Amino acid sequence: MKRRITRNKRKTNRFIGCFTILVVIFLIVPLSITLVNSNTKSQTIEEQLKGVSKNTELNIEDKNALITIKNASGISSGNLFINVGFPEIVAKDLKILKNEGYENILIKVITDFVNDKGNEYEGVLMSALFENSTIQNINFENWITKITADSSSFYELSSAYYIQPKYYIDNKNEQTIPKYNSKTSKILFWNYNAYLPEQN
Repeated sequence: MKRRITRNKRKTNRFIGCFTILVVIFLIVPLSITLVNSNTKSQTIEEQLKGVSKNTELNIEDKNALITIKNASGISSGNLFINVGFPEIVAKDLKILKNEGYENILIKVITDFVNDKGNEYEGVLMSALFENSTIQNINFENWITKITADSSSFYELSSAYYIQPKYYIDNKNEQTIPKYNSKTSKILFWNYNAYLPEQN
């Protein structure tokens, strides 16, 4: 009789142990996943953009988004920044803004320059414009990898781009993807925001 009671207690204890494990799996694990996801979703768009480049500012003008990045990391790498760094930053920013419904997204990198007279001024190093119709057709999971290996699709797909002429000339070599330092657009948003006036 004692053996039966002991066996029943063991079976009951095993059942309770298994039940407890199932409760943990089905209740606590989904709760922790939900908490992790809610922390990710609670980031604002600007915070997500700053995760790509620290000194990022987002401005909305009508149905257009202007992302300004001050002194992006990698600028000093020259040709590497033209071919890899800038396209990668832009692609990641476009991915973040893809579903926000902006007609045009313009990303520009500004930095400090020194003119021929030794005076410092702030100007646009590089900028790129992408229209929503183009952005919606990009598979960002593949495209980011593609453009960091060969940035030709980045420059070809852009509606317009600009590379500060001296920076372009100083860093141009046979491996530089864009053959020219700019591609223009008639979109007014681009013309008003793509570059600051050059300083004399």
